[in-house]
Amino acid sequence: MLSSTKDYLSIIIPFLLLILTYLIRYLNILYGMSFYIVLITMNILVITIIYRRVIYKKPTYNVISTYIPLMIAVTLAPLFFSGIFFGFGKSIYFVEPLAVVAPFILTLTSLSAIEHVKALMLKKWSIVFVILISVIMSFIMIQPIQLATNAGETSILFIRELMMNLTTSIIIILYGLLPALYYRLGVDLIWYYFPIQPMIKTYMSGIMLMIGLIAALVILDYTKFTHSPTLTPKKEIGIISKIKAIAPVLILGIIAISQFAGVHSFVVLTGSMEPEINPGDMVIVKKMEQYSVGDIIAFSTSGTIIVHRIYSFENSRVITKGDANNYADPWRIDQDKIIGKTMFIIPYLGYPLILLSNLFGTYYMGLLFLVSLILLFLFLSYYIKLIRRWYRYEVN
Repeated sequence: MLSSTKDYLSIIIPFLLLILTYLIRYLNILYGMSFYIVLITMNILVITIIYRRVIYKKPTYNVISTYIPLMIAVTLAPLFFSGIFFGFGKSIYFVEPLAVVAPFILTLTSLSAIEHVKALMLKKWSIVFVILISVIMSFIMIQPIQLATNAGETSILFIRELMMNLTTSIIIILYGLLPALYYRLGVDLIWYYFPIQPMIKTYMSGIMLMIGLIAALVILDYTKFTHSPTLTPKKEIGIISKIKAIAPVLILGIIAISQFAGVHSFVVLTGSMEPEINPGDMVIVKKMEQYSVGDIIAFSTSGTIIVHRIYSFENSRVITKGDANNYADPWRIDQDKIIGKTMFIIPYLGYPLILLSNLFGTYYMGLLFLVSLILLFLFLSYYIKLIRRWYRYEVN
């Protein structure tokens, strides 16, 4: 517990200053160079206030030279791996090289201020309270305007920031502030300012980073506990732990294989294919070389994905019909426009996606949010395991 009002103020004042910097950033109170000068100055002020109150553990050579660089690499690997599918392009920050200086310094000081505040809180308060603070920090780091314009993207970015803040918190606990700063600055500065970047949507970069953060926790667990010569060998890993450890790799592998193999999944929203396919069922489709009458196919028309059966052919074009409809569909589909033939039907699996689609506006965004929730669950389960192992290690 804190011993005095002064101790409380030593934490509250830097935290409030940190929040104020983000309010200034997102409320567009300042413009031009004054924007950067004021925010950079405030971040430096936060670091200065905290500097003498934070314990800077001296990290070992292996932590700085091997462990943290490896964590940075595995965190960023899925992001750059996505460039295989989405392509690569030049970073927007290197269109005008001189324009990168002020944003670079602002990013550097902002991230440093955040990690200093967390390190001070971890010194004074319990990990549970720091997790709550991580939630608040993650929220204020997302532009408020996005919440009103794109709730799905904002939710994914919030989960990404939460996982990042929790990751740096556990690094502070295990190795100290300097390795946490090294890791956070390494990930963010490489991602934002590396000259060549994958041309990927912001929300997809969030998903890829979540996979990388789970992999980083695995590395952290291995380097701190499993591989540590000062600890007794751990018990045999159970099947559930093995599944959780490889789940992110499996998710990334499934995404990659599906892209290469032309496999897609869709949730049926209407009853036009009843009784064979009901609303809420999920269909797995695969691109084929040829299609026949009776095949259930997925295709796009006027921006809408439709799953109907091939009724007949008109020359080389396809006429479709829903099983529950009395008449054939009015459109004619070129075979090269067909997304794929239905290979599997999974009953009821799509109902959560329907609810999320209604909440976030599109099926695709709802699916991505569901994936991000699964990744968050895997991350938190591993995170709690690390906290428990650290507690046992400290007690022993």
